[in-house]
Amino acid sequence: MIMKPFKITTERMLNILAHSQMEEREIGSRCGGYGECGGDRVIIAHELQKAYFNPPTNAERDQLTPDQLKQGMRLGCQCYPNVSGIEITLHLP
Repeated sequence: MIMKPFKITTERMLNILAHSQMEEREIGSRCGGYGECGGDRVIIAHELQKAYFNPPTNAERDQLTPDQLKQGMRLGCQCYPNVSGIEITLHLP
């Protein structure tokens, strides 16, 4: 099943996995949000990441290639907005 992109409104310090769960969208986490499975991959526009999210974590660098990171891919459980109230579109790879 292919999932369409969906929008969320950020809450500061609540990771993207939790945002997705609040919207009742399954994004594929299998490890419970510990950054170990790499299953909760999302794509966020690169310019939004730089402005509104924490930098990639070590867990993300372990699970994702440099090219994937450049394309805006993140792990939902490791990606935290630093601002509330920003509407973003999440794309699933």
